[in-house]
Amino acid sequence: MSGWAAINLEPDDDPLDLVDDTKELQLEEAFKLYQNALKLHSQGPAYYDAAREAYDELFQSEVFKYPEAASEFDHDQTEDALPALQLPATDAILPVSLGAAADTANSLSQLVYLAYKSRAQFLVDTTHALYNQLSDKSRSVLFDHYALACLRSLSDAAAALERDDTDLDLWKRASRVSDVLHTVRIVRFCLESVLAGDDEGEDAIDLSGLDEAFAKGELQSVLNNVDDPLAKTRTSDLQPRDGLLSLLRHSNDPYPFLPQRARAFEYLKDVQRPLFFAPLETHLPLSSLTQLSIAQALLQIIVAHAKRNPDLGVGGRIRIELPHSAELLEMESSRSPKTKETEQKPVNTNPIVGTVDEIEIDSPASFHSVPDEVQVAVQTPHASGGETDSRDESASHPPATEETGGSTLVAESVALPSRKRSSTAAGNEEPEARARSKRIKARESLVGSTALEEDLSQDPSFLHPAQIANIESADDMTFKLINDILEKIGVTGLGRIDDLRGLLGGDFLATPGTSTGTSDSGRPLCNLGQILVNWNEENSSAFSTGHGGRDHLEKSTGLSLFLKHSKPALAKEATPVMVDDPHQIASFIRTVNTESFHYTDSLFLWLLQLLTFQPASLNVPPYLQGTWSADFKQTLMQIIIAANEQIVSTLIQYVQHITKARSGIAQTTRTSLSLAQATEFAQAMFELHLDVYSEITDPTSIVDSLSRKQQSERLEAWSQIATDVIHLLHAEAENRQDGIDAIALRFLWASIFYAKLSDSVDKGHVLLCLADLQRLLELGSIKEILLPNNTAMPFISVSAAEQEISKLRTMEFFMGVFDTDNSEPESVITKLEPVLEYGRDFETWSATLAVRDREEIENFQSFLSTGDASLTLFLWKRLQNAYGAISYNTKVVSCLLRSIETICAEIYSIRHTKTEVAGRDVALLRWLRDVDDLVAKTLGRIADDKAAFECIDEPHLRSSISAVVTLLRLMYEFVLMDDSLRVGSSPPPHFRTATANKNFEKCRDRFREMTVRLWTLLYLMIKEAKVQIPHAFDGAEKDLIVYLRCVHASLGERQYCKHCNKLFVRMAKTEFFSFGSEEDLSIDIAQVAYDLYGVKLSTGYGDVDHGCTAEPLEKDKRTAHTLVPIVMDYVKRLNVKDLLKSDLKTTIDRIQSALGQVKPSPAVSFNRRAASAYLKSVVNPQNLFQARRGIGELGTKAVHTEFAHIAAQGWYLLLGNMTLAKYKSVKRVNPTPTDDLDNALGFLRQDIEHNSSNWESWYRLAQGYDAKIEDNLIWNSQKLNDARAELATLERNAINAYTMATAMAMRSEDASFTMKEKMNDMFFEFATRLYSSSRPPLEMEAFNTEKAVKHLSNYVDQSMSKQAMFRPMSEYSLWSFAAHLIRLSLSSDSKSWVRYYLLGKCLWKMFRSPTNLKVQTRVQIDDIIEAFSDAVKYVPKKERSSDPILEPHSKLVSTVHKLQDIGAITIAQAVQYLQVTQYARGIQITDDEDGKPNWETYILSVLKRLQTADKSGWHHRITARAAHVVYNNGESLSGALGAKHQFTQSIFTKTMTMQVWKPEHERAGRHYVYTGRYLRFFVEILDKLGDRSNLEQVVRRIRRKTTDFINHLKIWEDTVIVYVDLLRKLGNVPRGHERDLFDNITFDEFTRQSEKLEKWAHDPETSTTYLDLLQDAIELKKLNNSLMKGPAIDDLIGDTYAAMYELFVSQLPPEEQVAPKVDTLPQGTFINMTSETAPTGDDNLDRMRLNNLLSSQTDGASGSAVENGPSMAGLGIIAPAAQPVGTPPPDAIRMPVPGKPGRAKTITRREVQKKAEAAIVKPPPIKTPTLTKRLIVNVPSIRKDDESEAGNDDGDRSVRDQANGRSGLSSRRGSVSMRNSAEPELAEDDDGGDGDNEDEGDDENENSDTEIVEEDTTRKRLFPGLVAAATKADDDDDADEEEDDDSGEDKTSEGKAEDDEAGPEIPDSQDVAEIGEHDKDEMEVE
Repeated sequence: MSGWAAINLEPDDDPLDLVDDTKELQLEEAFKLYQNALKLHSQGPAYYDAAREAYDELFQSEVFKYPEAASEFDHDQTEDALPALQLPATDAILPVSLGAAADTANSLSQLVYLAYKSRAQFLVDTTHALYNQLSDKSRSVLFDHYALACLRSLSDAAAALERDDTDLDLWKRASRVSDVLHTVRIVRFCLESVLAGDDEGEDAIDLSGLDEAFAKGELQSVLNNVDDPLAKTRTSDLQPRDGLLSLLRHSNDPYPFLPQRARAFEYLKDVQRPLFFAPLETHLPLSSLTQLSIAQALLQIIVAHAKRNPDLGVGGRIRIELPHSAELLEMESSRSPKTKETEQKPVNTNPIVGTVDEIEIDSPASFHSVPDEVQVAVQTPHASGGETDSRDESASHPPATEETGGSTLVAESVALPSRKRSSTAAGNEEPEARARSKRIKARESLVGSTALEEDLSQDPSFLHPAQIANIESADDMTFKLINDILEKIGVTGLGRIDDLRGLLGGDFLATPGTSTGTSDSGRPLCNLGQILVNWNEENSSAFSTGHGGRDHLEKSTGLSLFLKHSKPALAKEATPVMVDDPHQIASFIRTVNTESFHYTDSLFLWLLQLLTFQPASLNVPPYLQGTWSADFKQTLMQIIIAANEQIVSTLIQYVQHITKARSGIAQTTRTSLSLAQATEFAQAMFELHLDVYSEITDPTSIVDSLSRKQQSERLEAWSQIATDVIHLLHAEAENRQDGIDAIALRFLWASIFYAKLSDSVDKGHVLLCLADLQRLLELGSIKEILLPNNTAMPFISVSAAEQEISKLRTMEFFMGVFDTDNSEPESVITKLEPVLEYGRDFETWSATLAVRDREEIENFQSFLSTGDASLTLFLWKRLQNAYGAISYNTKVVSCLLRSIETICAEIYSIRHTKTEVAGRDVALLRWLRDVDDLVAKTLGRIADDKAAFECIDEPHLRSSISAVVTLLRLMYEFVLMDDSLRVGSSPPPHFRTATANKNFEKCRDRFREMTVRLWTLLYLMIKEAKVQIPHAFDGAEKDLIVYLRCVHASLGERQYCKHCNKLFVRMAKTEFFSFGSEEDLSIDIAQVAYDLYGVKLSTGYGDVDHGCTAEPLEKDKRTAHTLVPIVMDYVKRLNVKDLLKSDLKTTIDRIQSALGQVKPSPAVSFNRRAASAYLKSVVNPQNLFQARRGIGELGTKAVHTEFAHIAAQGWYLLLGNMTLAKYKSVKRVNPTPTDDLDNALGFLRQDIEHNSSNWESWYRLAQGYDAKIEDNLIWNSQKLNDARAELATLERNAINAYTMATAMAMRSEDASFTMKEKMNDMFFEFATRLYSSSRPPLEMEAFNTEKAVKHLSNYVDQSMSKQAMFRPMSEYSLWSFAAHLIRLSLSSDSKSWVRYYLLGKCLWKMFRSPTNLKVQTRVQIDDIIEAFSDAVKYVPKKERSSDPILEPHSKLVSTVHKLQDIGAITIAQAVQYLQVTQYARGIQITDDEDGKPNWETYILSVLKRLQTADKSGWHHRITARAAHVVYNNGESLSGALGAKHQFTQSIFTKTMTMQVWKPEHERAGRHYVYTGRYLRFFVEILDKLGDRSNLEQVVRRIRRKTTDFINHLKIWEDTVIVYVDLLRKLGNVPRGHERDLFDNITFDEFTRQSEKLEKWAHDPETSTTYLDLLQDAIELKKLNNSLMKGPAIDDLIGDTYAAMYELFVSQLPPEEQVAPKVDTLPQGTFINMTSETAPTGDDNLDRMRLNNLLSSQTDGASGSAVENGPSMAGLGIIAPAAQPVGTPPPDAIRMPVPGKPGRAKTITRREVQKKAEAAIVKPPPIKTPTLTKRLIVNVPSIRKDDESEAGNDDGDRSVRDQANGRSGLSSRRGSVSMRNSAEPELAEDDDGGDGDNEDEGDDENENSDTEIVEEDTTRKRLFPGLVAAATKADDDDDADEEEDDDSGEDKTSEGKAEDDEAGPEIPDSQDVAEIGEHDKDEMEVE
């Protein structure tokens, strides 16, 4: 915006003020114009002129000239024409606000959209306002009135929609105004846009809104007008209700005042009328020169004329037109006959062009365009089933590979101008965000479907060529073995597989219809493999539906089937498909177009050429030439019914004209129709109408009675016409005998057939007529007349007459059978069973039937054999239902099997060889589908009833097996070709659509399922044959096993096992588990389990992929139970380690998951309690020795549950052993959960609960408890320190389990090597457990018998006493028993060094035991040496990547050294013993100064070699032994130095970090025994050497390692005592010096001198040993943190301070020294009181003396830090103040004794402790800030926040101390190291000990008063980093020491140097607190 600025001010550099806002102003102005125009528009017609001007002004504003206001279409149009816009140069430097620019663009777009939308509405409203001014309001005037306004409104609406195409209301308005403009395409586009959503799916139309529903209804009306069948079909699934549409048309119409859309096209002006609307001539366009195209065109004009639309009138004529007719004629003439034959399916024809209504007639073959009576009359022939339908369908749907004849016509028809809109062609390519219409999406989906065709045609089960070899091998074995089994039954037919393979390369690809071998009954319909290669959609439909169940369901009446069966079958090979003659058709078209015929004349002429001989041609008429297609015949039937009146009248006119011409009354005109032609035409029409009538009167027909009556009238009329013409023709003298005889025979046959259909004619009369006709045929020259296009009478011959006679004679018998009531199944069975079973069991039924009945049955069976199997199957179905009604399942199965035999015979019937080849494949597929359904039903019946074959005798069973085998051979034609397709050897069939390909794949799967069902059914029948014909089978179950095995392999290699829901595999599973054969079925069962559940029982066996999807085994508990024995068999072949790595482990887990948890029963609960009680019981030595003799058992009950049998198989033992092995196989470096171990113990306990007599269960249970003990001992010593009872319980569990296992193992009868080896392992582990329990750290606690007591009574005094039930086992007996077990274990594995090693240790302990001298059989030294020597001998050789095993070597060296040391052996013997180990060989023993062998040097050399071999440093005991050797030799100072050197080489680092790890072969828990021993020994060495610094570091390490030692408290106390004594010795501090000195000093003198002493101690120049010792003592007290009880540390602090006090006072001038006070009280009371103030006999004084004498160790900071708040408990740990036990509160001490006002203050130990701590505090040198005083209330608390409060309070004291000249620096290295390293060490310690609460009472009493203290109000602002710096220094020290701890042996001397560096000391919070509290105490004293 504009503004002013002062001229004396320089412009600001900020460019934000230069933002151009012109566009915003213009946009704001435009919005105002829009609002004004909208306001005027809304005020009504009176303001329309002003509103028009406002709209004009709005669209002339500047904003509409912006490029952003232009549409995308305008941009595209002007992109190339106009140069690019160049912005002014100034615009380049003007900044533009991005947010404002975006808002402006959005606002501008919205404004343009609203402006166009509003003006579009305004234009229509202004025109409507002039409506009342119209004088003429006709429809045409209204259209003219609104036309211009609607055109402009449509333009504005289009502009608005281009900005926002989501406005549904605007789309409706655009559609409405387009109706006025007669632009149907725009109307349709707008309505489709309303329905177009954002979903890209084809069916994403949403009619949830009213707008969408209204648009849907309007769109349907438009589609009806434009007659777009594709669009109507694709949008017909979603339709709004009619009631809703009627309401919406009244309420949802945006412009109800506009003229409504007409229901049909209309042109209101003559200038708009197209030329083709001329009604004088009707053009019939044809797409091709075929009879079907002409028939459809004629039917269209007939139906249109019937509706008087158009009204052709009397003079109307038709003209048949073809595009490019000359080229078509030439093409038709040059087309090959074969191509013409296949071109029967026409292309969709164009609609008749006449008037608007005629466009509704689009498909002449559709019934909705035909009158109702015509539709009903002709639908039955097309819908009827049977072979005629197969023939018609095959003719009307030729194979896809031959449909090439009409390709040129299709291409030309597509090239015609299309009504379909295309936005791309119009230049308006829609953006991607614009939703496409559903029609476009549907079109793209159709195009895209072809792109998926190749992908979908790929077979997912593709076979690799290498698999064919396995398949062929399996097939060879299968056919060979199955043929052998069938021969035993007496059945043949499966044949050789090589014969079928031979057909694969030859006949499979031969001429269609070739047969594949023969059978006993003939050939099959056609080659099944050839059908698969040449598959088409018709085959898919036939195989998917079969016969539709019509012939086999009860709803189909028997009479209809009987009539259908009685129809004579036409020999299809003699009746080829009708071939259209293009020249004949062209001649007809020329005649019609030239003569200008009316449609009735044209129709009659066409029918005449179609049904009769032509005089100019000798060709047979199309009616007799070949079979018509179903579409053509249906269209023809519709024509002759719809135009029946016209045809009859025309024929009568012609006949009358012929009659008059022959009599000379008239002359021939227009045509030369002869009487013979008229007669033939009348006869043909009679036959066609007879065919229609026979179909609609069929019992299954649904045609109503009115239609039947009308057709009966038509038939009667044509019968009369034919009769009259025939009589007229015979009356002529010029008859041609040949023609008359044929016509006469046809007339007689039709008349007889018509009489048979009439109910009023007697059947006997019909029989006589048939007999007469039969004689005429026999005597005449014409033996047979074919009528291929008449279903009722397809041919006339002697055989046909005989068949009709047989049918009439059989009708009575059949009706008697069929009329039996279904509610009486016994009657049905009585009637039908003899008829159906008579021919199969002649002898049985001949004896039971009368002669007349036999004749009737024989006639009926003869009648059944003349047709197909439909009627026979129906009868079997009727009989099956009757047996099913009485629940006779076995007879139902028999009927199903007989039906299968019937279909098999039908497939191989020789009758099919005379039929047409084209229909054989469809017929075969239909029968195969039917037989598949029957097989499935049969299997279902057999599965539900074990006695399903009870009523099936041996002949019946053989015939059924033969039928199934025959079908299997037929199916293998498919199987082999399917293999060829899958491997790629044969080309797959090609389909045009993805749906067709999917249907083909479904049919292939159905064939595979059928194969599986047939194999399954054949097995069940062979199994039954084995029962009925036992003498034919040698082996009991061998043949059945062979059958299942080979068929399973054959099906599995092809991956057929998955079909039919794994039917065959499930049956095989059931059968394999039921077999009792001794044959190994493990591989077969494994394969079955893998197919069903995906479980692998063995690698390489039974894990072939058969393509099955794994089922959840967890849901099949029954199968899981049955799999347990099989799994256990496989488990026995593997060891546990291999089992954990195999797939069998997963199988076991899945089976266990299916089995679930064991349900407790009373017996199981009892056994569980018994086992638990035994395991927890005290170890009885007697049980151990009895177990060695096999004595011992657990009293349990027998368990009889569902889990008992799997427990008996060892299932739970297996689970426990696996889980335990899994736990042991994991290498652990950190503590981990023991869930696996607990689960293992649970499984083992379950096994024992079910069967307690299995020694291995007890053995594995003991191993589990051993592992539990090891896990508790290996990680830390917490359990050893805190849970010794729990460990003892686990030990007893393990020992008792081993005892029971040993007792039962000794009784075991299994003497196999594996079992013996397992028992020896148990003996050794048992011995290990016993030895471990006897040695530290367990210390024989498991054998404690304190709880095993018995109560005794004394008969003398009637008293009760307790006595142990048995004596506990001694260590010597325990070691002896363990040694005995080890010797037992050596019987199988005599080379196990571990066993000899443990044996030597047991013998050594026995040797050193005093009991060894008391027993008879003593342990000798040679026994010990021999055991260790054998251990060394059998140690495995060292590998390159592994460390050597040094345990037996080091143990031998250690034992020999001990023996030599005690004098048990000489040095020479010791050297000789050590030669066993390689590490002692080559070392020569030397002599010492006295000439004696120097054993120490020798043994140290051996140990040095062992240390060198231990490169990893794991074997700490070697180093410890060397240290003991050096030190124990006199325990001199040099020995101590040598021992220290040995320890610091590997066990202790330079920072005194202990590095002791558990070697691989060391027992769990021994690690902590050794650490305690090494520490005690090393502390002794350091004490002897006086190594204060290292001992100090050792002390710090011990304090924080609470879980690294057994009895850590004892070790800590001993070490602290040694350290305190060392400090006293180094500082020469006498004991009790504190008491001796301060008892003789008054409190005032002590206070005065201690203050001077404090200043002296803080002086940097001061150097004294006492000060360093005092600092170390105080730090030790903090480090202790009340862990150690007792006054040792306090005594050291007090004595050291007293010594320093004495030294300081001695340095003072004599005048400042005070003479000692004469004691008035005894020494040691630590209370100095004058005789005047404290009498000797005061009770309070005596009590206080006693309290001071008995005061315990008080850790933590003393003085004010203790009194006023929590103290620093060492290394940053805040410990709450504690009051010593028995010490009265300080206030109580300082209070004057009641009645003794002259009492003086005393010097207590606490006062001394506070002064001592104050002496070592060094505040930093800082300036004294301004001090203020305020009231502070100190409340004692143990919260953590007290630390920070103490730090703040201490800061004030440190500031005041600095003002007094105190320095914070110290030159004493020892004190700095101690203080800096102490606090970080304890930061990780546990919270304080018991002493934390001792001083709490004192603190509360001393701080209860309100005190006035000085506080620095500015300390937080002036010195904020004081405490933080101290904390950071402490953290750095802590991190350094942590690194020392973690580094282990890698810690170097540099790290030690870094730790020892001294730097500037920063006082920590504790130091500051101590200073502050000290000053406060001074204030209190003052």
